[in-house]
Amino acid sequence: MSMTFEINLPRSHTAQFPAQCILCGCSGPTSHVYLLSGTRGLLGWVSWLWTIPFVVKAPACSGCRWKFYVVDHIADVVTILTMVAVLWLVWPHVRDAIPRETRLIASLGLALTCLLPEFALRTRFPDYFCSPLSVQTDYESVDYGFTSEQYSFNFTMLNANADWVKVNDILVHKPNKM
Repeated sequence: MSMTFEINLPRSHTAQFPAQCILCGCSGPTSHVYLLSGTRGLLGWVSWLWTIPFVVKAPACSGCRWKFYVVDHIADVVTILTMVAVLWLVWPHVRDAIPRETRLIASLGLALTCLLPEFALRTRFPDYFCSPLSVQTDYESVDYGFTSEQYSFNFTMLNANADWVKVNDILVHKPNKM
């Protein structure tokens, strides 16, 4: 199972990425991928109702670019299709056997059970169904999550001039301001 390396930088700092593909690590990528904070995963788009998305532009080679956008969402599509199929095909047959007062809870439980395929795909095949880069923001900082230890190390070194650099919530660099 892959581990995520979280690099925390100030939101005001413009992050610099190593000159290598975020997915395969090849040198001199010819393209870029764009990632908006809070848009990965099944309910990520909902956060746009109360926040302005933070845009990150990361280098990627042309061959890997489509993987970043498509492959990560396969698990989401499988989950949505499973929920629709179960609620459309199974729920009508079991609805009458459940007391009227608990039908809402039972239907929600059935829908939550449909999250199991996504959980299984992301835990069994993390290299295929987990994004090599994730971005989470708050008011004053940005968390960049990387699955590659070497890429995260290079990213940290390139951004050492930020007001602070935290790796997995441990302050590793805070330049002296005079």
